[in-house]
Parts: sequence; C-alpha cells; structure tokens
Amino acid sequence: MRVWARAGISDQEQRVFFAEGADLPHAAKFARVKEKLDSAMQALVQQRRAQIIALWDALKIGDQERSLFPALHEPYTNITEAGLIAHDDEIDKLEKSKEARQEVLTRVDTYQELLNERDTLRDATRHPSRLLDRNTNSFRWRKAEERLQHLELRILPDRSSVHA
Repeated sequence: MRVWARAGISDQEQRVFFAEGADLPHAAKFARVKEKLDSAMQALVQQRRAQIIALWDALKIGDQERSLFPALHEPYTNITEAGLIAHDDEIDKLEKSKEARQEVLTRVDTYQELLNERDTLRDATRHPSRLLDRNTNSFRWRKAEERLQHLELRILPDRSSVHA
C-alpha cells in the first residue's frame, strides 16, 4: 500500500477502487490492481525524473555525472518500487547538495548573468552610429556601457593576468 500513498491515492479512493471490483474473479482483480499501480508508478517516476533533471540543471551537473544514475534511463514498464526508492534517494542527495552549494550556485548564476549582459551590450555597442541616432537615448547607452565596465572590473577576473 505504500505505492498507493506515494501516488496520492487516498484511503477512500482505494476502498472505492476495491469495492468496484469486488465481484470480479481473482485473476481479474489482480490484473486491475496491477494496471492501476503501474499507471500510478509511471506517473510517480515521471514526476521524480523531472525533479532530478531540474536539480541537475540547477546544480550544473554535466552529462558524465548524470550518466552515473542509470535508473533514469530505465523504461517506465520496468520500474519497481525499488526503482522509485532509488529515484527518491537521488532527489534527497541532490537537494542536500544544492543546499550545501547554494551560495556558490548563486554567485555562479550572477556571474553568468553578468557575462550574458556584457555580451548583449557588446553586440549592441559595436556600431558607433548608435550614439548619433536621434531615436535612441545615447546618454542611456553610454551610462549602460560605463556601468558594465565598472562591473567587469569589480567582478570579472582580469584576463591579462590569466594569460601572462
């Protein structure tokens, strides 16, 4: 019954389900229960896999490390309760890892945002005519460039010292 509870099927729903099939032969009851559990198990595993992938993305885990969790690639039809438990254990492990690395992950995200902003602004500032165009606010562009240069100096490492 643990799978029923994990699937979010209430006791009342379980009772109704079993009562509806009370007059069926034993083999038909078993097939009906197995079908219901299989569909519930597939939904659970699908949900857990989406959670795992989201956590991997949040932790910026690469393909090589992702391949170390083979249960993710098992077909839904082969998943057992042990497979579901393996998925839950992986989620617990990843959540603990995310919690422990939260400060670093936040800084990495900030760094990535700064790099993206820098690239976007560099693309936009390649054309000197932007400062002479009457339809744009050249003062706003220049302030944005100065702010980005200041952020680069403060946050991004000096590339010349890395290559020297």
